[in-house]
Amino acid sequence: MKKSMLIKLFALMLAVCVVFSFAIIVSSAADTATATITFDNLSKMTSSTTSQQIWEENGIVVTYSKGSYTNNLAEYANPVRFYAGTQIIIEAPGNITEIEVVADSSAYATVFKNSAGAEATASGSNITIIPAASSATYNVAKMTAQSRVRSITVTYETSGSSEPAPEYTASFSTPNGVTVDSLTGSEITIPGCDVPTGDFKNNYTFAGWAIQSVSDTTDKPALYKEGDKVELTEDTTFYAVYSYIVESAGGSTTQYIKGDATDGAEVVITMTTSGGTV
Repeated sequence: MKKSMLIKLFALMLAVCVVFSFAIIVSSAADTATATITFDNLSKMTSSTTSQQIWEENGIVVTYSKGSYTNNLAEYANPVRFYAGTQIIIEAPGNITEIEVVADSSAYATVFKNSAGAEATASGSNITIIPAASSATYNVAKMTAQSRVRSITVTYETSGSSEPAPEYTASFSTPNGVTVDSLTGSEITIPGCDVPTGDFKNNYTFAGWAIQSVSDTTDKPALYKEGDKVELTEDTTFYAVYSYIVESAGGSTTQYIKGDATDGAEVVITMTTSGGTV
């Protein structure tokens, strides 16, 4: 009788342990979420210049930058093409715990794995990345060769987050003939901007973005560069800044003036003499 009771008691304790373990597993799974971005068409590319592309879907943002790649970035989808020397930044709403990349072939998967480093493994055309650091962004600093990718699935943490961060709109004021789409969020990645044509000089170079309108002043504005991360605390307008060299035998003089944009946008133009650089 005592032996029978001991067996029943042991079985009951085992059942309790199984249920408790199951509850822990379910609770842990509820603390993460998974989202996928597919590169099946160009509509998911929310920003595109010759030096940077931004893709967005389901809360996942992939910023593809030129890096040391010598050619201009072309627009490709189904699959997207990541060229040698370029940089890829993957962003999620929470700290990333795992990234699954589906390449167009096993050869392209091997390239992506090698570019991502020791945190990545490959099996066939699939790459798995387990980030060592706790972060909502993952950076592939430099592609070692061309890789073609069809989708990226990100698993990220959702626990510990209270209310979502407020979202604001970043607008980009550009000269006539140049368009940069506005961005919405609590933090944005500063895009690039093309050089205007038409009435503007052909030797203009895009220098960055200023958050204040600048006109007829020699004070150099603070500039945000392409790829910078900016936290928004209100709706903000960024003004395009261009530079060009003024040939002069005199000393170096720098001026910041308003461009002639027919759409009302104020474009800061940096003027420097050949004797100095800003």
